[in-house]
Amino acid sequence: MNLNIQSLKTTKPQIVVGTPGRLRDLVVERRALDLSKLRFFILDESDQMIDDLKMRNDIQDIFYKTPQDK
Repeated sequence: MNLNIQSLKTTKPQIVVGTPGRLRDLVVERRALDLSKLRFFILDESDQMIDDLKMRNDIQDIFYKTPQDK
């Protein structure tokens, strides 16, 4: 995890893929991943994620950290 955080400090990714829990940790908790310039927010298998209350909360926390005009 520390290697990922160090990498995010020097390189700004163009595409980010991850589980809701992992992304929430990077975006909300550690503030290591800046989503202020995010243009697209895509959920794969969202029907399964929304059924799981923990994942739904993680997704909402991440979504709130993104720009409104995406």
